Amino acid sequence: MEDPLPRPRGPPTLEDLSHQVRGARLSRRSRTRSPATHLGRPRARANHAGRLVGAVHDNRRPLTSDVCVSVRAGAGHILARFGRTQLCQLDPLAIQAWLAGLLAEGMASSSVHRKYGVLRRILQVAVRKGVIATNPCTAVDPPAVDAGEMRFLNPTELAGLVEEMDPWYQAFVYTAAETGMRWSELVGLRRRSVDLLRRSIAVTEQMVLIWQKGKPGRWVRQKPKTKAGTRSISISTFLAERLDEQLAKRSGPGLDGLVFVNQRGGPIGGSIFHKRHWSPARQALGLEGLRFHDLRHTAVALAISQGAHPKAIQRRMGHSTINMTLDRYGHLFPELDGQIADHIGSLLSRAETSRSTATTTPIRRSN
Repeated sequence: MEDPLPRPRGPPTLEDLSHQVRGARLSRRSRTRSPATHLGRPRARANHAGRLVGAVHDNRRPLTSDVCVSVRAGAGHILARFGRTQLCQLDPLAIQAWLAGLLAEGMASSSVHRKYGVLRRILQVAVRKGVIATNPCTAVDPPAVDAGEMRFLNPTELAGLVEEMDPWYQAFVYTAAETGMRWSELVGLRRRSVDLLRRSIAVTEQMVLIWQKGKPGRWVRQKPKTKAGTRSISISTFLAERLDEQLAKRSGPGLDGLVFVNQRGGPIGGSIFHKRHWSPARQALGLEGLRFHDLRHTAVALAISQGAHPKAIQRRMGHSTINMTLDRYGHLFPELDGQIADHIGSLLSRAETSRSTATTTPIRRSN
């Protein structure tokens, strides 16, 4: 059957990429768009964004629900700006100017950074399919995430938040705030990975909720986010006592049973937990906007306040490089400078006093 749409020659665009992401290779042609597929219409952009979500995750891990929403939103925003731009004309300067414009419009730096990440991954698909030789995003400097967007709880605030939580989830929150484990690592934690005698938790896997079109969500176990994500985390006696109670009263049975479950015995679903437990607790304390992920930031802040070395924090958090740790949390370390100076001064003062005493005290010799 003859194609009803004319196909004038021309370099492919992002819209063409969304049309043909499942093909072995994109042709160097561009369809004439009818009004029904115009990218100025939100519904058309949503359809193209959905296709690009599949492109980004082609031959990658299954698509988790939170990543799906993030990538789809980013792809839709990108298509509105660059959908008709020929891929060969999409240069680093244009991308850099787009990012600067989003910041100037008041968009949070973390949101701009996510959109940059989506565009970079989409263009990497085009590189894999031979449409463009290099990814222009590699020559772009993405905006740094504003440290002010992170939230850190002090010990008193954390204790207050836990007190407002249902007792069923109190150990869950304390574990997140002390260990800095990611949500997926926490909900997938098994009994066999918790060693109360040695006071340690072995992080060897994560569990995510996968969504496929027309099918209900299903829980899937995966390796940690990065190679460094496989790690052993020491825990305090304080947390070990609460986990001991958790395992005895509220965890799944058997060595493979989940440490943290919902009140029906299944995995903890993010949306229900946030709606029924997290949001009411934070609202009661006036902590509007506090995310569960901010407990991970809190874990880092608490460790830094106790003088932890950046390398130790990197290993504890499962960051792939120490640069990632310093880029995210380096602004917290200068606050310790005064403490370091005081400790060094105290050490030198004691040494000087000890030396002075040793040289002025006469030594008695026994006959």
